Amino acid sequence: MESAALPHIALASPGLEPEGVSAAAVIASLALANARLQAALQQSQRELTVARAGMLMAGDVVRRRLGEDLHDGAQQRLTAIRIMATLASERTDDRDLAEAIESIGNAAAQAAENLREIAHGIYPALLADFGLGKALRAVARTSPVPIRVLDEGVGRRSSTVEAAIYFCSLEAIHNAIKHAGPDARVTVKLGCEPGGVVFAVADDGVGMQLPVHGDGIGLRCMRDRIEAVGGQFEILSSPGVGTRVRGRVPDAP
Repeated sequence: MESAALPHIALASPGLEPEGVSAAAVIASLALANARLQAALQQSQRELTVARAGMLMAGDVVRRRLGEDLHDGAQQRLTAIRIMATLASERTDDRDLAEAIESIGNAAAQAAENLREIAHGIYPALLADFGLGKALRAVARTSPVPIRVLDEGVGRRSSTVEAAIYFCSLEAIHNAIKHAGPDARVTVKLGCEPGGVVFAVADDGVGMQLPVHGDGIGLRCMRDRIEAVGGQFEILSSPGVGTRVRGRVPDAP
């Protein structure tokens, strides 16, 4: 009996062993493939973030140069025309001619002011020269709704960080002006965290129902700007309680 059982065991064990090895190999292979896919996905996300940041930086460089060209070129020439027209009108005894020259000077002054506003919208000189706090306070001074800017000592940051926060805040302010209601007030807050800057733009207006799927163009632009420099962005709102846009941007290396 014992001699009949031994050959039976010996024949069965070789058949079972390859099945066990094959299943373990499949599991290991799937785990390795999953790890490689995760690594590839993370690498793609990093490359996408770098590409988006590069595009925004290039765009901001162009905006800044265009703003400087308008200020240093066309705007100054129009100002010079205004001065020359004033001098010319003072030197003539012909009243009609003096009034015509003066109207030319006034038109040149108005064109220079229009160019100044355009240049400020393209890339404000205050942002480049003095940083976020003063640039946003300049926006507040010309706003049709009350805006309070609270700067908790952010100081100067890289141009990439400053541009991302400024243009995101500007979009949030414009949204509040258009949608929050005529009695709304806006508060812009700039703060510091270890390794980065936090900001928030909040209004006490009518609020809104946020879209369930995706963002509108304005919200997507704000999100893209902040995420392209490695930051986090969120918007909180509901009808009757106002809207709050806030984010965090790490300091650029």
